Formats: sequence, C-alpha cells, structure tokens
Amino acid sequence: MEALPERRRATLWPYRPHRMPDELLSSWLWRTTRGMGAPPRRFAVDAIGVRLADVDRDIDDAAIARLAHLSGQSPAYLRRGTMRADIEARTDDKREQVQQLLLRHGDLVLNRYRGGRHRAVPIVQYCPVCLGGVTSAYLRRGWRFSFEVVCFRDGCLLFDACWKCGALVDLLSSTVPSLGFLCCKCGAPLAKAPSLRMNDAVQEQAMLYDEIHRLMFGTAVNFAPARGREDLGRGYIETLSSGVLRGTNPANAADRHNAVMLEAARLRETSKIERNKQARAARTATRAARHVRSVFPPAPA
Repeated sequence: MEALPERRRATLWPYRPHRMPDELLSSWLWRTTRGMGAPPRRFAVDAIGVRLADVDRDIDDAAIARLAHLSGQSPAYLRRGTMRADIEARTDDKREQVQQLLLRHGDLVLNRYRGGRHRAVPIVQYCPVCLGGVTSAYLRRGWRFSFEVVCFRDGCLLFDACWKCGALVDLLSSTVPSLGFLCCKCGAPLAKAPSLRMNDAVQEQAMLYDEIHRLMFGTAVNFAPARGREDLGRGYIETLSSGVLRGTNPANAADRHNAVMLEAARLRETSKIERNKQARAARTATRAARHVRSVFPPAPA
C-alpha cells in the first residue's frame, strides 16, 4: 500500500517587510504583495483565507495568527495594525490610546454605508507627499479617523478618495501587481495628487486628541470618579460624532478641516476662560489671606 505524501506546511514568505508601528495592517499586506510581485487581491485572499470588505476591521485572530506565522512577526504586533475595538493600546502612546477609545465609542471611523444588506465600505485617507517615498511609503492607522484631516508628518491635506476619478482607495482589490500606490479604478498614482500644505491644522487636530485623552485619562478631571471621567470622555466623543466630523457617510475633507479648526478654537477659548477663573480664584485667595493677616497679626516672638 502506497504511503500518502506528507502534508505540506506553510513556510515563511520569501519577502517579509516589517509592519511600521503606526501602519494599517492592510497597508503592510499590500507592501508584502508588492515585494512578492503578486496580484494584491489574490494574494490577500490566499493569505487571509477569505475576501473581507474591510480587512483592518473584520480580520479575526485565526487569520492574524496565520499572517504572523508566514511573516515571522508576532500576532500581537500585527493585531495593533488593525481597526478592531478589542485590541489593547500601548500605554506609552497617547494617540494610540485615544484611537482605541474611538473604536469603542462614537462614530469617528471613516466609512461609507448605503444601508440595507450592504456592508460598510472603508474610507482610507492618504497623504500624496508621504506616498511619494516609494520605498518607505505606507498608509497610517490614524488616517482612518475623521478628525485627522492633515498629515502629522508634513502638514499636507489628506485625500479621502482618488484625486482623479473620485473612487475610494482599496489597495487590496487590485488584480494586477504594481510598484506604487494606484487607484484601483482608474490606475492614477495617488502620489501625483496635488498637495496642499496646511501646517496650522496639525496643532489643531492634535488638540482634539489631547482633549479626549485629558477627559479620559488626564489629571485635570481626577477629582471625578473613574465612571465620571469615562462619561465625560464618551460624551465628548458622541458630540464630535454627531456633527460634521461623523465617520459614517462623512462630510468632504474641506468641511471636516473647517470643523477641526472651529473645535480647536472653541477648546482654546474654553481653556482661556478656565485659566481666567483660576487666576481670579488665586487673586481672591491672596486678598483673603492678606485681610486675615491684617485683622489677626501674628503674635510677637
């Protein structure tokens, strides 16, 4: 009786780029397909085992474990590139902590939803300046959030669709290999999009991150119990989600940029009012102390 051949085991990919710390899992997977010279759509289905509408949000632990085995990277590290709400954020990264909160509460993750049985389609923003670096280019995790309207690195306004035809960015849907980040519909190089520098907005959108972190983790609200701090943070996130900065079927990039600028101005004015209140309270306390000393002078030694 002839023996059956030994079952083939999955081996390491010949090309295994390291996922960047702030890189989306789908971006890393696309960079892997580029290095392998494989069609992204077929490669992703073979690697994951199924076609997913949103790889970053829908991928499960079994698929993550398979990718980790094939790439030689840890499952925990690859998992931090996803948009799943059940991932633990690093405690030393304030922005990552806030992003995990946004995945659990509110509606600030960009996607397009038509209702009914249709699945939500992810909206992935991109910076044409960053994508111009062929060897080091990748899509960042923060670009999937609605109030990141400019690139933190170079201040360029982020695009939420192809600059040429208006199609959403879906790198893993392409059926042909490519060396650059291309629109899956018209083939336009995304790095060729006209870049618009808006450096002032970098600080403004950072203020929104800081405010959420302050409400949820900061010392400014430590007088409140943990439940109270959580309610404050959730309330602020829900407020952002209910307006122009909503993630589902979002406003255009220009309107979201204006909303970020207005919210940062409001936060700055609120902070100014609070500082004035604190200054007035300090002056009042100083005057009261002087009055007490004048009425009750210290006893002679």
